[in-house]
Amino acid sequence: MLSNGIIGNLNEINDAEQKNKEIDFALVEWFDAEKSILKLATQAGRDVGIRQPAGKCLHSDDIIYKDDKLIVAVKIKPSKLLRVKFEDSLKAGRVCYELGNRHLPVSITENEVTVPYDEPTELYLNSLGFEPECIVGVFAGSLVKHHHAHE
Repeated sequence: MLSNGIIGNLNEINDAEQKNKEIDFALVEWFDAEKSILKLATQAGRDVGIRQPAGKCLHSDDIIYKDDKLIVAVKIKPSKLLRVKFEDSLKAGRVCYELGNRHLPVSITENEVTVPYDEPTELYLNSLGFEPECIVGVFAGSLVKHHHAHE
C-alpha cells in the first residue's frame, strides 16, 4: 500500500465514518516522523510506503490511507524522555540555551522542556542543577534543522 502523506486526521472525521471502517495504525518513532520517505508495518501487518512532501511531519492520528473499508492512521511511539520543569523565564532561558547549545531536539511548553533521553544529557543537566525527571511519553518536538560551524 502506498501513501502520498497526510490526508486528514482521525479527529476530523465523524464517528459514523470511523464505525463503518477498520482502523489500523502504523507505529512511528518520533525521529522518523519528519522523514519524507518511510516504509512501515501497521499493527495488523500491512506494509505501508509513505512519500510525503519535504517539510511535513507526521503526528499521532494523522490519516495516511483511506478507502471504503480501511483507514490507516499514524501513532507516534512513546519513548524515554527527560523533562525539566521551570517556574520562571530565567530558568527557562538557561535550560533552553544549554540544550540548544548541544543541538538537541526540544519540546517547549509554558512551564517545561522535554528532550529525548540519553544518559549524558541527564548527567549534564543534573550537574547544572536542573533536576531532570525521566518520563515515558510521546515526544512532541522536532529535529534541529539548522547547521553552523563551531570555530
